[in-house]
Amino acid sequence: MAFIENCLPENISSERLKEIKEEVNLLVVELEVFKKLEAFSVSTHLITDNGNSDVCGYFLILLNIDQQDVQVWSYKEKYRFQATEDYKNFEKKYKDTKEVDIVLVNAKSIKTLKKAYPNYFADSKEFLDKLKEVLAKEI
Repeated sequence: MAFIENCLPENISSERLKEIKEEVNLLVVELEVFKKLEAFSVSTHLITDNGNSDVCGYFLILLNIDQQDVQVWSYKEKYRFQATEDYKNFEKKYKDTKEVDIVLVNAKSIKTLKKAYPNYFADSKEFLDKLKEVLAKEI
């Protein structure tokens, strides 16, 4: 924000600022930041309770970043071993695929899942908008 509002500390030279911006640009490309965060944003909107508030124990979440697709399987507590096996199978299947993230988490409902893991479900649109603004700003 300080960069956008031209309120940087006086000890940062414009040359150093250009270097930092170049580093950020390289990392954004290398890490595919926009692609991944847009996919995570899609997951936030697709994962809902569907009225089953307290029937689950585990959630297996598969996020395909390339396809911006998320799949969620819920397991009652008594099926935790099946959830673990399914997770292991997905890990093996996608071990060489960096575009797929797989997580297995324990939660009673989607609501408690989102509460327990707010960063995973945070809407990244505002962050992406600010990042685009920073990357587009001339020094």
